[in-house]
Amino acid sequence: MKLKQIIVPEQILGKRGHPRMLQALKDIIGGLKKVPKGDKWGYSYPQHLHKLVMNENLLRFYVAAKLWKDQNGKIYYVGKDFARALSNVDRDIPVSVLPSKLACYVQFAKGALFDESGEVDGAFLAIGTQEDTGVSPSDASSLDRVLVISYGVNNKDDQFGPEQVACLSCEFTQARIDDLASKVPNRDYYGTHMTEPSANSSELRSKVYRAVMNAVIYAYSADPEIMKLRPLEEFSNSKRSELKKQLPVHNELTLPVQLLYWNYHEPVHYNVDETTVRAHMRWQRCGPGLMSVKLILIDEHRRHYRKDNEWTTSSAPSVSQPAPT
Repeated sequence: MKLKQIIVPEQILGKRGHPRMLQALKDIIGGLKKVPKGDKWGYSYPQHLHKLVMNENLLRFYVAAKLWKDQNGKIYYVGKDFARALSNVDRDIPVSVLPSKLACYVQFAKGALFDESGEVDGAFLAIGTQEDTGVSPSDASSLDRVLVISYGVNNKDDQFGPEQVACLSCEFTQARIDDLASKVPNRDYYGTHMTEPSANSSELRSKVYRAVMNAVIYAYSADPEIMKLRPLEEFSNSKRSELKKQLPVHNELTLPVQLLYWNYHEPVHYNVDETTVRAHMRWQRCGPGLMSVKLILIDEHRRHYRKDNEWTTSSAPSVSQPAPT
């Protein structure tokens, strides 16, 4: 497996991409300035860049990129099966396991996730104060911790920047992603055909937000399986050949990445009847004082319904660490 497609962080750092695009991104990111807005903070940009920014959501996308760049954030790479599994984990976010200040980028494998506009390559995630992020959620009880997840969709190879941008920006509190997203105004797309999202499109976007959030939680959970890969271009030809023989994944990007649970494969589901409970993942509190979490797999099991509509299982559902098949 080769990682070689150009990813957004490479463009932000001017590593790979069309020269005009790289220069424009350099101007935008470099031109962002934190400014006071009443009793809060926001970000401004030079007026001559208005046509490139032009929208609050797109501005948040570039601010998240700037935070990632300034903090030298990590890049997490998530395979197709694991990304899809994470997109279905819909539990309260274990806020306490994540740092109070964080900026990272989550890259998905080709064909992993889509919303109604097209394929989602990856997303920025930032956690910080209102001053850090420049975001002021209207219904927030506290501005000490704010969450921003922003991703772009671009189906046109010759277009500068994302064709569409979706953004979840809210108070970072212990709740389900769907509950947090439901409080965000529907103006969460940048584009010429901005519309109210349908129930289906909202669910598609929520799947992306959940996959991003859960991927980062997994990286900070107890005993995550992470493969750290430096770019092959950093090694000599002989060492490069050696690594290609040893490693199942070859990093042909220009930046280091961390692969999350690369060996995970979606479990095979046997549809015995309608009472079969499919295998699924969830977060389990663990460690001293239950201050950490571990991603666990609830194995597939069957439910049998009694006359009183209560259920039992043919065998108790077993719990385990997700394991490769």
